[in-house]
Amino acid sequence: MKITGDMVRLKRVYEEPAPEDGFRVLVDRLWPRGLSKQRAALDHFADSTGLRESVAQLVRDLAEVRRQRASLRSGEREREQRIDLLRYQVDEIRAANLAEGEEESIVRDRAVLANAERLLLDAQAGVDALDSDDGIGALAALRQAHAAIGRIAEIDPAANDLAERANEVVILADDLASDLRRYSDSVEADPERLASLEDRLDLIQRLSVCGLIAREGAGEDLLAALLT
Repeated sequence: MKITGDMVRLKRVYEEPAPEDGFRVLVDRLWPRGLSKQRAALDHFADSTGLRESVAQLVRDLAEVRRQRASLRSGEREREQRIDLLRYQVDEIRAANLAEGEEESIVRDRAVLANAERLLLDAQAGVDALDSDDGIGALAALRQAHAAIGRIAEIDPAANDLAERANEVVILADDLASDLRRYSDSVEADPERLASLEDRLDLIQRLSVCGLIAREGAGEDLLAALLT
């Protein structure tokens, strides 16, 4: 006869036997203390030591399976989060449209704009020292020296080389003064441009910290590896 669940009832062994109990089986590994076999009115005593050990092992196995499943789920969540982060970073890099050598160029331009006032003052000081409006600059003195050496060479041909060198120095000084004026004209304070460069540099450096712009396509390669 097949025994089904509704045919089995659980009852404490210390409870009084009843006619409706039917076939009474004690399932335990030890005989209950203080209870006689006559009072227990048992039909069978099933030592459950082996069964208990089997159930305990099954419980441990189940706990290990649950732990592994939780670990797999956690690893999958971390992987998905990593993929989402990489997608965001790759999109940022693409949107940034970075150019080779751009960071170095921005650093140079930022330094000029941030120190525009000082550069203008120093450039003007250099121009004044070379060729001041009052005619007492270095260029005026060099022209006087050149003229004096030229008069010497008119009398003593041995000084011709000195006169030529003096002329070269005057030309170089005049070119230097002109170039310095042009440089001074090119320097201009521009707070809005400076702020724009600061923002751009911050973006480049932030993407560099992410480690994804060490080479072109690095972010795409890592993202593709995670998706496979």
